[in-house]
Amino acid sequence: MPLILASEFSDSFHKTQELLGDNLIGKKVTVILTAANGLDLDPSYPLYERTIKPFEDLGLKVIHFDLEEKSSQEVKDQILSSDIIYVCGGNTFYLLKYMNDCNFKETLIQFLRQDGLYIGSSAGAIVMSPDIGFISIMDNQDIQGLNNHTGLNLIDFSFLPHLDHDEMGEDAHEIIEKYKNTDQTILALNDDQALYINANIIRLI
Repeated sequence: MPLILASEFSDSFHKTQELLGDNLIGKKVTVILTAANGLDLDPSYPLYERTIKPFEDLGLKVIHFDLEEKSSQEVKDQILSSDIIYVCGGNTFYLLKYMNDCNFKETLIQFLRQDGLYIGSSAGAIVMSPDIGFISIMDNQDIQGLNNHTGLNLIDFSFLPHLDHDEMGEDAHEIIEKYKNTDQTILALNDDQALYINANIIRLI
């Protein structure tokens, strides 16, 4: 069940290449950009250069895929035909809504059991938490009318990105302060950090 959960994957990509495996030429990575649809991105934002090109430079075949308006079967077919799944950042609540709509968790578990590699960046990592309600300080939770904040629950802690981000870092520190005296375990990362998780092993990269 290998996972790479990154605060901002484009900033830690160079440190994680060895975890992608050998003989990458021709292997398929499905890049899911759905979370970004929940943001009002500046058209000049270098999305291709930051999220797609690094994989292409390694010889991987990159497939762009959006969960919106896809059936559960379409998502299953795409995921299970891939070697790597990369879920980008954006609005976590928006992403979880469409993951729930297509039974993404069920398909992802099957993918991981087949030794597929999941990479989540920011929102793509946060959704792995037991519950995503804590991130409402950083993300707009009303954007998609999501009432149930239960996450994919494939990790037993809350993943908090952007601890040192120029803009979102303040929100990250506010979240830490809010939950510091609770029983909720929060792991917070700087933007150039990631976690590699495989079975019971968690390694900070």
